[in-house]
Amino acid sequence: NCQLLSSLDLGWCERISDQGIADLCAGCTRLTELNLSYCESVTSKGVIEIARNCPSIHTLDLTGLSRVEDDAVAEILKSMLNLSWLSLSLCELLSKNTLSVVMDWGEG
Repeated sequence: NCQLLSSLDLGWCERISDQGIADLCAGCTRLTELNLSYCESVTSKGVIEIARNCPSIHTLDLTGLSRVEDDAVAEILKSMLNLSWLSLSLCELLSKNTLSVVMDWGEG
């Protein structure tokens, strides 16, 4: 149980899965900062869990998540209204259109 946890760095935890992310979201409802950089097993499904269930996050690092697709980023931009910092570096499956939408969001 990690209900009071506000910041969590799981960078390079390569074996954390989408199910692990779902469990994290269920128990850590007050997260405001989350680093999942290079967690190579996390897919769009896990990122969508975060977007829908961790609304307090304002800092999200998804650097190097090579299995994250456009639908996950769309859900982030729709659901995470407190988000002020987002890293999608080296998320190779994202389309140019999605990156353009993110850039517009960042300027707004």
